[in-house]
Amino acid sequence: MKQDDYKPGDLILFFQGNSRFEEGPEEIGWIVHRDDDDPSEPAVMVGFPGRSDNLLHYYDVELREWEKGGTIEVKRG
Repeated sequence: MKQDDYKPGDLILFFQGNSRFEEGPEEIGWIVHRDDDDPSEPAVMVGFPGRSDNLLHYYDVELREWEKGGTIEVKRG
């Protein structure tokens, strides 16, 4: 996968919740926009419907690891 393989409009199914630190209920998020503040660490902002903390920040590298490991599934838009 390329570093910017995750793009706005992609849907992500988090099978074990969206937290990096603990398991939670299955959630669906969508990539709202790319975070290009630091080109050395590509990242995206992911939105979650019905949450007060609607946008969460994820690095591409962690999403790739989770996708390879089967803890998320990405539906590319």
